Amino acid sequence: MNEENPLVTAALQYAGRGWHVFPCTWIIDGECSCQGRVASCSPGKHPLTPNGFYGATTDPLLIQTYWETWPLANVAIRTGAESNLVIVDIDDRRAWNELKKILPPNYDWKSVPRQKTGKPDGWHLGFSYPGTHVKTGTKFLPGVDSRGDGGYIMAAPSIHLSGKKYRWQHLPPGDQFPRLPAELLLAINGTNSNGREPLNTAEFLKGVPQGQQRVTAARLAGKFRHADIPIEYGQELILKFAHNCTPPLSEKEALSQLHDIYKR
Repeated sequence: MNEENPLVTAALQYAGRGWHVFPCTWIIDGECSCQGRVASCSPGKHPLTPNGFYGATTDPLLIQTYWETWPLANVAIRTGAESNLVIVDIDDRRAWNELKKILPPNYDWKSVPRQKTGKPDGWHLGFSYPGTHVKTGTKFLPGVDSRGDGGYIMAAPSIHLSGKKYRWQHLPPGDQFPRLPAELLLAINGTNSNGREPLNTAEFLKGVPQGQQRVTAARLAGKFRHADIPIEYGQELILKFAHNCTPPLSEKEALSQLHDIYKR
């Protein structure tokens, strides 16, 4: 069956990478195969397994059974810790500018694995899981969604509602996915708390004048801790902040502020 059905072939290849896969509905004549039986239908994207993405697996026999039952099923990959995979989902062109605002100018975007989605300017950018919780949510930046724990994506050669196939443009071996940048993890997990105005982390990482440095370092460290940023990521970010201050804040002082917050 593998040679005859590219969907199950792809599902088995993904499972070979350690990615947990499961079958979803598919598109028939521009409509979802559920034919309206599922409330709030997301055409061609909702799970066929009774327990949703919890039915995702790397077991070849179970995968074969899934696609024997539903030969036309789209292929979904569960993201997060289970698959060691985080996806940044880009909806439109403006999203690239938003991402570039928070990452260093020399960030190597060409090295990032990417999948073309069915939207005209839609892309999935793939990163390795950082070893801590990553939120699944919408619009953590304008035009940018995240697929981490509790999420999933459709994968090639699945067919989008537009009629276009998902397709990988760059898919290296699974162990060569880049680490999720600390700035992106912070943007994804960062939330408001206690009704306070949100701290513009990207802006503060550019540094602040003398007299504001220690208190800002402490506020940043608190935000990192609240967002479940691992301490090694926090160290990277706080040192970036310290270097960009005028004059630079000493690394010892910056790390001291961070470690004090993380110990609490």
